[in-house]
Amino acid sequence: MPLRHNNLTRRGLFLAVFLLASSAAVSFPTDSNEPVKYIGPGSCAATSCHGSVKPVAGSRVLQNEYSTWILQGKHSRAYQALTGGIGERMARILKLGAKPEASPKCLGCHALYTTPEQRGRPFEISEGVSCESCHGPASAWLGPHTTRDWPHEKSVALGMRDTRNVIHRAGLCLECHLGTKDKFVDHEMIAAGHPDLYFELDSFSAVMPRHWKMPRESVPGKPVEDPAWAGVRDWATGQAVQLRASMDRLVWRANNLLRLPPLSRPGKGQLAPGTRLPRPPARRPALEFFALCCLPPLRQANRFRFSAGTRPSPAHRLHRNEQTKS
Repeated sequence: MPLRHNNLTRRGLFLAVFLLASSAAVSFPTDSNEPVKYIGPGSCAATSCHGSVKPVAGSRVLQNEYSTWILQGKHSRAYQALTGGIGERMARILKLGAKPEASPKCLGCHALYTTPEQRGRPFEISEGVSCESCHGPASAWLGPHTTRDWPHEKSVALGMRDTRNVIHRAGLCLECHLGTKDKFVDHEMIAAGHPDLYFELDSFSAVMPRHWKMPRESVPGKPVEDPAWAGVRDWATGQAVQLRASMDRLVWRANNLLRLPPLSRPGKGQLAPGTRLPRPPARRPALEFFALCCLPPLRQANRFRFSAGTRPSPAHRLHRNEQTKS
C-alpha cells in the first residue's frame, strides 16, 4: 500500500511539473501592463522579413508583402491623394481650417494616424495606409512572430489583428470603406468632391493586389483551405459583414437625427416655400442618401459647392431644372 501511494505521489508531482512547464512554454514574452504601440512599416521592410523582391520559395508566406504594398498597392498612396489640387479644394469647401494632409478628419483613413503616445518609434504618416493600419500595433509581437513555430494565436493575443478570420478582415476594411461613428464620409464630403464609398471584399482583395498566399498554407505546400471555395467564402462573408455594418450605421445615424419640421409637399412633391431643413455640423450625416439633405442649399447660387467649370452631377442638374420650372 505505501508503495502504491508513493507511485501515485510521483505521478502527481510529474503531472504538476508537466503542467507548469507547459504553461511556461505558452506564456507571452512581454509585460501585459505595457501598452502596445505602432512602430511603422519600415519595421517590416527587411529582405529577410517581408521586403523580398519576389516570393521566397519554401516559405508558407510570400515574404515580399512590403514590396508589393509599396510598389503596387493603392494603400501606400492614400496620403498622396490628400496633397493634390482636389484634396486642397475639398479642404477649402469643407472649411477644415487646415490642409487635408494635416486634418484628422482626412488622416484617419488616409494614413497610419496615431497619437504621439501610441508611437513606439518615429515614422512618417506620408507612408499612407501601411502594415499596422490593418494588422494592428506591432511593438509586442514583431520580434516573437519571426521565431520558428510561433503560433498565430500568440501574435493575436499580443495585439495583432486576426486578418485570417474573414469576418474580422472584412470588418477592418469597412472601418474606412464604409465608416464608423468616428470616421465616415458624409453628404458634405460627397458634395465637396469626395467619391462615394462602396466595397466588395473579394474584388477589392484581388485588385489590392493580394500580398498573401491564396489558399493559405499551414506549412509550405500544405494548404489549409480549398482554393475553389476561398473566393466564394470571401465574397459571401464580405456581403454579410457589410450588411451588418450598414445596418449599424443606419442605427447610429438615425439615433442622431434631429426632429425635422413637418413638411408640406404641394404640387410636384417639393418643399413648401420657406421650409428649411436644419443641418447643424454635428448632425449632418443623419440620413442615408436622402437627396433633400444636400440639395436645398443649392437653391442659393452662392452656396453651390462645385467650382467653376466643374460638371454638376445628374442629381444636381435635375434639381436645378425643377427649380427653374417652378
